[in-house]
Amino acid sequence: ALELEPGDIVRVVRGGKIPADGEVVRGTSSVDEAMITGESLPVPKSKGDTVIGSTINQEGVLLVRVARTGEEGMLGKILRLMEGAQLQKAPIEKYADRLSGMFVPVVVVLSLLTFAVWFLLTPTVFDVLPDGYIQNGENDVSFALLFAIAVIVIACPCALGLATPAVVMVATGMGARAGILFKGGRAFETCHRVSKIVCDKTGTLTEGRPQVTDLLVLRPETPLQDLLEMLGSAERPSEHVLARAIVAFVEQKRGQSASELPECKEFKAASGKGIRCVVKGSEVLIGNRSWLQDAGIELGGAEALATPLERQGKIVVFIAVDNTLAAVLAMADVARKEARRVLQTLKGMGIEPIMCTGDSRRTAEFVAKSLHIEQCEAEVLPAGKLALVKKLQAAGDVVAMFGDGINDSAAIAQADLGISIGAGSDIAVEAAEVVLMQDDLALLVHAVRIGRKAFQRIKINLGWAFVYNLLGIPIACGVLYPVLRVRLPPELAALAMALSSVSVILSSLALQLYRPPELEAGEDEVPKSREMKLLDGSDVSLQLLGNRSCAESGCQCSVGGPCTCAAQPAMQMHDSSEHVRILYVKPTNDQNGTSCNCKDCPYSKGNDNGCCGTKKP
Repeated sequence: ALELEPGDIVRVVRGGKIPADGEVVRGTSSVDEAMITGESLPVPKSKGDTVIGSTINQEGVLLVRVARTGEEGMLGKILRLMEGAQLQKAPIEKYADRLSGMFVPVVVVLSLLTFAVWFLLTPTVFDVLPDGYIQNGENDVSFALLFAIAVIVIACPCALGLATPAVVMVATGMGARAGILFKGGRAFETCHRVSKIVCDKTGTLTEGRPQVTDLLVLRPETPLQDLLEMLGSAERPSEHVLARAIVAFVEQKRGQSASELPECKEFKAASGKGIRCVVKGSEVLIGNRSWLQDAGIELGGAEALATPLERQGKIVVFIAVDNTLAAVLAMADVARKEARRVLQTLKGMGIEPIMCTGDSRRTAEFVAKSLHIEQCEAEVLPAGKLALVKKLQAAGDVVAMFGDGINDSAAIAQADLGISIGAGSDIAVEAAEVVLMQDDLALLVHAVRIGRKAFQRIKINLGWAFVYNLLGIPIACGVLYPVLRVRLPPELAALAMALSSVSVILSSLALQLYRPPELEAGEDEVPKSREMKLLDGSDVSLQLLGNRSCAESGCQCSVGGPCTCAAQPAMQMHDSSEHVRILYVKPTNDQNGTSCNCKDCPYSKGNDNGCCGTKKP
């Protein structure tokens, strides 16, 4: 890549990294641009499309004409943004340093004043001290000097100097045991002031990879296991990220490895469209609308099933077996199971979450809505994320940035507190001050809580050190000497000073007793379905597929317009530990809403006008 120049043509094989920004001159493929743009799914590329350096070619071979190299490319621009943000960020002056900077001069002046006052009272000057004040063997200078030395010794700012590093050491160890890397004391000082956290979506709030979310079976006579077998066998030869998601889904549902599935024959793949093959004598087509329509397969009522899924930003795939539509499958980069509770807990801590992603607006807004995030910025480039952080800072907010991609690195560097995931890009990890070493979003809350507790402990240590000095310095100055004839010798002042340092260390070690509370209880990530009973009395879960007007009117089998029986829900298998729902439906071609032919629906009144309102008698 270092030897490339604009105008060069490079060949990028499947799985290879595109070496520089450029334009596709031949070939079709899909490119994973998540690390740069935040797009959660591979982007189709063909002749004339632009590609970005360092992104990954997922499928076919591409010939790319280089347009920009090195610092002129997208990656170079992002690095310059990050470096500029790091240079412009104003360093936070250490809390203890500010206090020590005021404390030390005050103590020195107080020691000099102590010496001056006692010396002026001695017989050498004004001779106002009663007899017996100056002990045998002492002269006037040594008498006053002992008070001044005691003040300096007892007020030695060792406790102040230990107050912060001792806590940082303990808190860093606590974080390391929990899987959190704090890169210095600055992170602890910032955590307690954070008011807003800007979160990336792809790979941060979401899993970062597509997963099957819905399987709508259109041929109930086809056993589910047989359909899954065909799906897994057909997609097994493909290296596409969506194919891998389908194969993983089949393996999980069937409880067996993909290698145990039957081999498919006559496999053909069309980039950006779908695949065709033969499994156990049956022809299987899997792909988008145009792929099946080009094969002469009518989608009929399945179109209405796909529409609400696509509105949620999901990728919809149609499955046909022997020239008959058999199922509709949807995939998406789903939110992490703990994401909603983590964000709810952050809100309870006074931190407002904001989603900022390069993904499409429809997908981003759906994820934001499901996670109860009020502010969502979509289709944002790396410079836009940096600008958002600066805008929030200009408004007076203390901003944390949480991301894992190269496109997040500049914003992470600019933020008051940068947080990344250890599995993210090296650039983002380098820019961050807090790194979550485990793939667990709950560590984000844990990190903030440790940071806040650590800073609270620093303030306790500093407060105790000051109180200790406020009590000890007057005694060292000799305020008790005229009344009780008691003064603090320098050696005892040194012992008291050492005890203050020990007390600060013990206070810091006590931080290890902190046990963070559990995340706030939140709603289930997968919405609950309506519980009903079939005619034979068995329990099922019905997921209402209709739009709001249909559901409100009581029609439980509608997908299109009011009382349009485009689907007959018959059974849903729901596992609360997964994001997947499997639903048997019966599509019809009636999509205009003018009639309601639901006589076959087990919940119909048995006529065209009573659309699925009640059970058959």
